Amino acid sequence: MEGNKAIRWRRFSRASYSAFCSMHRVINIGVLTVAMVANADAKAKTQRDTVGTDFSLQKTLLDDVEITAERTTSIISQDGQHSFVVVQQDVKSAAAHSVNDLFKQMSTIDVRQRGGYGVQTDISIRGASADQTTLLLNGIDITSPQTGHLSADFPISTDVIKQVELNEGGTGTAGTLNVTIQPDTFNRLDVQALAGMYGLAEGNLLLNLKGKHATHLANLFADRCDGAVQNSDFRQAKLFYMGRSDKERFLMEWQCGYNRQSFGANTFYSPAFDSQWERTNRVLTSVRMETKTPVRFASSIAWMRNYDHFQLIRDSSYGENFHRCDVFMFSPEWSRRWKGGKSSLGVNYRHESIISTNLGVPMEHDSIPVFHVEDTYYKKRKRRDILNIYLKHNIPFRIWNLNFGVRTYRNFDDEDRMRFLPFINAKVNLHKNWTLFASWNNARRTPTFTELFYKSPTNEGNTHLKSEFSSTANVSVRYRGKGLSCEVAGYYKHGEDLIDWVMYHSDDIFHSANFQLNNMGVELNNIFIFNELFKCIPIRISIGYHYIYQEREDDTEIFKSNYSMEYLKHKLVAQFYVEPIRNLQMLLSYRYVCRNGGYVLYENRVNTGRLISYDPYGIMDFKVSYKIRKVEVFGEVNNLLNETYFDYGNVPQAGIVGKVGVTYHILK
Repeated sequence: MEGNKAIRWRRFSRASYSAFCSMHRVINIGVLTVAMVANADAKAKTQRDTVGTDFSLQKTLLDDVEITAERTTSIISQDGQHSFVVVQQDVKSAAAHSVNDLFKQMSTIDVRQRGGYGVQTDISIRGASADQTTLLLNGIDITSPQTGHLSADFPISTDVIKQVELNEGGTGTAGTLNVTIQPDTFNRLDVQALAGMYGLAEGNLLLNLKGKHATHLANLFADRCDGAVQNSDFRQAKLFYMGRSDKERFLMEWQCGYNRQSFGANTFYSPAFDSQWERTNRVLTSVRMETKTPVRFASSIAWMRNYDHFQLIRDSSYGENFHRCDVFMFSPEWSRRWKGGKSSLGVNYRHESIISTNLGVPMEHDSIPVFHVEDTYYKKRKRRDILNIYLKHNIPFRIWNLNFGVRTYRNFDDEDRMRFLPFINAKVNLHKNWTLFASWNNARRTPTFTELFYKSPTNEGNTHLKSEFSSTANVSVRYRGKGLSCEVAGYYKHGEDLIDWVMYHSDDIFHSANFQLNNMGVELNNIFIFNELFKCIPIRISIGYHYIYQEREDDTEIFKSNYSMEYLKHKLVAQFYVEPIRNLQMLLSYRYVCRNGGYVLYENRVNTGRLISYDPYGIMDFKVSYKIRKVEVFGEVNNLLNETYFDYGNVPQAGIVGKVGVTYHILK
């Protein structure tokens, strides 16, 4: 900050107040490991503890950073809560074409892909469905109330990501994934071009400007592909802008994004129709402000709109749907630090509405014309208001941290009373290198509009669905030492009225229904940094493993589930990273996936009535990059072993795919 003298840290104090002694000072930090960054998160979250995932702990030389107090977001901040973090260096080294491809490298996350390169992808955590997982962009909830299939339409490329946080608690019944973006404190202009198999072409522009009063980040991305399998072509365009102004008395951030994609949907929603097609558009904008006064006030306001156009038969009106979904969010919070810790009171208000040709109840008055479509009208609509109020308190001590509180939840559309959801999170530093985490969280979720109202030749919603409830207990132990990071975690999630789409017999269509499901799991994450232990070139090996066991407490007989009961029973992620010479980086990654459940076999688009279990599969990816001054060239090969596999039954995924690209750092 201007006018403040820079000081240099040469060692870290473990006292809980240490970072605040340096508040609003420019701190020059020497060589840190990414593990320390993930643990301290010096830019924002001095109280949140994190753990490395299946990614890098490589040494990184940081620029000067400014220490501020804890950053409040529009969701419920979980002080001291255990979370997984992927930092920017790991995002860059990963063989990931999209944000959704990046999630594949995390053993805790289930990525069920229908199309390639991030097109139509479902993201879920710990055996949940995509509808049960909350997705955030800079703390703003971008989860679609229409359907979880559209939630992961991020309006960004991976090049602008600062970090990804996976939190066990929060407002989602399965947890939250927060993708964080922040403008750099220097001017930057990057241009990237990429080409690959099956007519893949991509262009990417990243601009960062540092002004006198604010910093600005802009990202323009576009790509297209003919598709690796029948009717899987796509076109995508993404535009994102973010501004940030950090003053002595307040911090303000604003962002807006646009995402458009059209794609051949193959057999995405029904194997009986192999020429489906869909186009989606998303626009979002938000403003967040935070004061730096003794009684801290933080507030965010956001708006998001989604358009969805679906054709069951491409270029045909048969099974055609149009939807327009709007979400308005307002989230104020007050917090105060005092001798007893930090106390916070906050509100999350969310208004959701949809107009549609299929979803909702019939309009009482005139219908609304569909934009740019002749003689087509929205004839149904639905609105609802959801309110969360929370009160929490954080008590930091020398070797432990305790965070507890209560949330209230009410959906004014169908809830007759306020629901109270207590939570508690604890962290204990057992030893210099050992940390214990324990937590208990409760959450509720309102059914999506699709789960309630959707009706087609292959699916039928249920207007009598109940809201979901989950209660989750977590325990984990983490070790961090020189060149080594290890962790083991266990959890138990009790679920009441969890929603799934099921068939009751072999020739049935899918119905949405409530079930009583409990998930138990174990997670292991290990990272070995050989160049920290021995004198050698940079070498890193990481291994992550996740196991889930599920039990049902209801006795409803079903033939097949489509989501919650088709969980990942085993997922193993292993990575080998090496820098054989300066500026040359190589990453070889492998993931093994074993899914519970099966799919109904279709032959020539006809239901055979036979249920086929999902086969386990292993996917190997490789990426190499080399930097020459301002130019960086790279190559990627996905599915190196040309494995045949399915994330969803009867929706084949691409075999081996190669691509090459170049990035020119015009200004950096």
